[in-house]
Amino acid sequence: MARDRAPGPRKQDFSARMARNCREAHSILDELLPLAKRYSFAGVPERSRVDRLLVRLQVCAGRVLRIAVPLPNGGEFHGLPAEVCDSGAAPKAAVIHRGKPGWNFRPWLSEKTIRLWKSVDRIFEGFETDQRGALDFILNGRQPQGKIAPAKELEEILRDLLISQIKGARYLTQTLDDMLRTKGLTVAEVRPPEQDD
Repeated sequence: MARDRAPGPRKQDFSARMARNCREAHSILDELLPLAKRYSFAGVPERSRVDRLLVRLQVCAGRVLRIAVPLPNGGEFHGLPAEVCDSGAAPKAAVIHRGKPGWNFRPWLSEKTIRLWKSVDRIFEGFETDQRGALDFILNGRQPQGKIAPAKELEEILRDLLISQIKGARYLTQTLDDMLRTKGLTVAEVRPPEQDD
């Protein structure tokens, strides 16, 4: 005889959501790459498009980061233990690998998502920083003239740096997506066992 029991809240599987955000970030980075190749001190081509892509990229990276590295609540921030502060509202996610169930993959996932967030931040800075002002500062005699490259070389160096940052972030999104979709990494909600009264 089957027990009539009301179904409890379902455990959430965050893997698909994280993989979807990684794929979206990867496609945004693919759109940014040709724009970065045309970067110059004169300005960024298609400025409004770049701005929209950068905002979308930060949102995607932020979503991935919030799942992998949840922010502490107010009590935890001020030093109280998590057990005292946990209201149960924010789900805790466990990171497991189907092939290695005893291993804790949270540090690996946290490191990759934090690195992705920092890469996105550097890409944002690369597009948003006024490099012309920095160049004027250098060329106005505040730095020894013999130690700096001409403006065209500096522009090429900054363009190459921006391109390498975009390619590095693309690699991270691809790695995370592969691990979540094909390699057996699962990020699922962990709920404490329900107590019977």
